[in-house]
Amino acid sequence: MIAESRDQGLLEGAESRRLTQTLSSAGRTVADVVVPLADVTSLPAFPTVGDIADAVAATGFSRFPLQDHDRLVGYLHIKDVLDLLGDDPNAPVPRSRVRGLPEIPTDAKLDEALAALRRANSHLARAVRPDGTLFGVVALEDVVEEYIGPVRDATHVGR
Repeated sequence: MIAESRDQGLLEGAESRRLTQTLSSAGRTVADVVVPLADVTSLPAFPTVGDIADAVAATGFSRFPLQDHDRLVGYLHIKDVLDLLGDDPNAPVPRSRVRGLPEIPTDAKLDEALAALRRANSHLARAVRPDGTLFGVVALEDVVEEYIGPVRDATHVGR
């Protein structure tokens, strides 16, 4: 029906692609978009201002999970610490700046993950296996991209 509508000029090509992509993502799960823990760019559980500045400069990312050994204990969004970036690089980031990190099962459907991230008002979540062990991180942006295609903004550096 979507292809027919496109062929008859009722849908533009971009609209047709978005609709097709959205409908094809209905059966996909968090496991399809998760970043495995080994591939996650994280900061120490108690980062310094310098840790954040270095991570942003190296990656261009704006959000960083905080890792304490094999546990993720929260995340930092760069906008929450911008006022600290001129401070002593060895100064610790106050714990009050750390955001919570909700937990989403890897077998959750993408629409469930999107709803959970929105409820938690979070851009990142821990992705856990059915047995409760940590698998990696799921990002709101990655879930949204499954529905509408690539999202590019000023924070994307060479990606």
